[in-house]
Amino acid sequence: MNHKLQKIYRDSKYGFIDEMGNIIIPCQLSRAEDFSEGMARIVDQNKKHGFIDETGKIVIPCQWNEAGDFSEGLAFVVDENKKYGFIDKTGKIVIPCQWSWASHFSEGLASVNDENFKLGFIDKTGKIVIPCQWSGSSACFSGGLAEIVDKNWKHGFIDKTGKVVIPCLWKEIGVFSEGLARVLDENNRFGYIDKTGQIIIPCQWNRAGDFSEGLAGVGDENDKEGYIDRSGKVVIPCQWYIAEQFHNGVAIVMKLTDHRKVFYDINKNGEIIGRGYQFSEGLAPATGNNGKYGYIDSTKQFVIPCLWKDAKQFNGDLAEVQNDDGKWGFIDKTGKIVIPCQWKSLGWGFSMEGFIEVQDDNDKWGFIDKTGKVVIPCQWKAVESFYQGEARVQDDNDNWGIIDKSGRKVIQNRWKNSIYYHEGLADVQDENDRWGFIDETGDIVIPCQWKNAWPFSIGLAPVQDDNGKWGFIDKTGKVAIPCQWKNIYSFQEGIAPVQDDNNKWGVIDMTGKIVIPCQWSYADFYQQGELFLEDGDDLYFVEKTENGYEVTK
Repeated sequence: MNHKLQKIYRDSKYGFIDEMGNIIIPCQLSRAEDFSEGMARIVDQNKKHGFIDETGKIVIPCQWNEAGDFSEGLAFVVDENKKYGFIDKTGKIVIPCQWSWASHFSEGLASVNDENFKLGFIDKTGKIVIPCQWSGSSACFSGGLAEIVDKNWKHGFIDKTGKVVIPCLWKEIGVFSEGLARVLDENNRFGYIDKTGQIIIPCQWNRAGDFSEGLAGVGDENDKEGYIDRSGKVVIPCQWYIAEQFHNGVAIVMKLTDHRKVFYDINKNGEIIGRGYQFSEGLAPATGNNGKYGYIDSTKQFVIPCLWKDAKQFNGDLAEVQNDDGKWGFIDKTGKIVIPCQWKSLGWGFSMEGFIEVQDDNDKWGFIDKTGKVVIPCQWKAVESFYQGEARVQDDNDNWGIIDKSGRKVIQNRWKNSIYYHEGLADVQDENDRWGFIDETGDIVIPCQWKNAWPFSIGLAPVQDDNGKWGFIDKTGKVAIPCQWKNIYSFQEGIAPVQDDNNKWGVIDMTGKIVIPCQWSYADFYQQGELFLEDGDDLYFVEKTENGYEVTK
């Protein structure tokens, strides 16, 4: 659907322009999403969520901690207490914020998680129609069925009454397509069941796709893919690296030739009937009779001549092409060269800032803009894409720093690792292989004295001492939890898994107090901060109660 407004990104902020290029909403938003049901989510400087309509008018003020897209007339929102509810398109709260998690509405129902993070379903009045009793989150109805997960983390399906119509027996389960759904058994093999739960095609495949036009792609033990019919019979042998779905009697398959990906169109007999094409912006790269690449339109007629040794899909108005000398540049949709082929290698597309990484003949990296102008000279051993106005760069001594869009060094090249910030601080490794933390100006705020360190989470960072033991420090560098653990994970929701010298796992709180004794074979976080414990093959979950924490199976 074409909308009146288009999202833009400038100077690390989002805004919107109209079809004529006029700025309707200046680039002052921290985030902006695409339109859904005539509304687009926006996030202001205070990280509050709201919505605009297709004229750019803010119709729901930025007041929510989080929000989802509109679906069936409602959108979930999250309040200051981190509780989920739903609003309508006027911004009116139609379902109070009382849930620990919620997903979008589908077929009149939305999944929600209660205070124990059990999943159920509500209708558009907020009435609980399927009690909260299942594990997991973000289930939705499709064709009258919704996937659910039991306490043993096995998957099945319920209907809209909440009745289990397919028992929870499977490690993984797909959506129904042409009456069949793929399932993964205990041996990590895929097969297919029908809507009664009966196994129609035995579990014997390493990979499996959805059925389309009577056939489904499957992968064998050699990582090659072919096709089966609805009876499970192999109708096209497993010989391809990729086998996509059939559409209008044709499927795209891929094989590797001289380390290059080559795509073909095949029919339902498995016969190659032409080259497969990956369309983008209405055009697809294709080879002509001379073995060189050009571009075809949807009628499979060449609209850009076959002049290129290699060519990639269009990304916006530009596509990367390689000449006979092995050099890369860009053409537009008319085939005109807009950036000459002079680069040994290119990055993965233009960033929101309009820059792309380029490598010269000396194997040095820099950046150009969409006109081909070199905006940052090729002087770096390695670079990463620009994000929010900054890029990570590595010098000839293998040290990393950060530059801005002018090429000015924001953080000097002195660190052995690439720099990423969490909660305002970045973990860095110095020339002596010691870890510490710097702030966003590059100043060292916690000296490099640790054998290892991980990013901050909820104000604490895991660190490892010279004895190989792990603990936590706060943002002043003070040891908040002594280094006494063989292994640990970062804090989520106020708790963290830890492993003792006997290789047993337990759980501590942010004071270092053991809230779950170390007696478990493994511990880790699942979705939304839910912590699970393993005891052999048995799975347990940690739940917060009024009296502390308890373990439930």
